[in-house]
Amino acid sequence: MEDDKLDELSTIQNLVEQLNQNVNEVEENSKRVTQTVKSLVPEDVYNRLVESPTTTSTRKLSKIQILESVRIHLIMELQKQDYITKNLKELIDQNQELLDSVKEYLQCQGTLKEEAKLHAKLMLENYIKTSIEPTLNNLKKS
Repeated sequence: MEDDKLDELSTIQNLVEQLNQNVNEVEENSKRVTQTVKSLVPEDVYNRLVESPTTTSTRKLSKIQILESVRIHLIMELQKQDYITKNLKELIDQNQELLDSVKEYLQCQGTLKEEAKLHAKLMLENYIKTSIEPTLNNLKKS
C-alpha cells in the first residue's frame, strides 16, 4: 500500500516537473523571440516602438496583442489544470479500488479462517471414521 502512495507521489512529482519544464521552455522561447526582434532593429527604435506606439491603430493592435497573449496564457493554464485534475482523479479512482479490495479481503478474512477450521474438523472426523474407528474395532475383536 505504501508502494502505491510512493507511486502516486512519484507520478504527481513527474507531472509537476514536466509542467515546470514546459513553462521554462516557453519562457526560453519567448526570450529568444524577444532577442531576435531586438536584433532586427536598432535599440533606440525598439525601445520607442515598445514603450509608446505612435498611432491609434498601433496602440489598439498592441492592446489586442496583449489581450490575446493573456487569453492564450489563461487557456494554457486551464489545459494544464485539466490535465493535472484528470490524472489526479485517475489516481484517486485507482486508490479507491485498491482500498475496496483491501477492505473486502479484511472482511472476508474472518470467514475464511472459520471455513478453514470447519474444513479441518470435517477432515479429522472423516479420518477418525474411516481409519481409526475400523482399526480400533479390529483390535477389539482380536
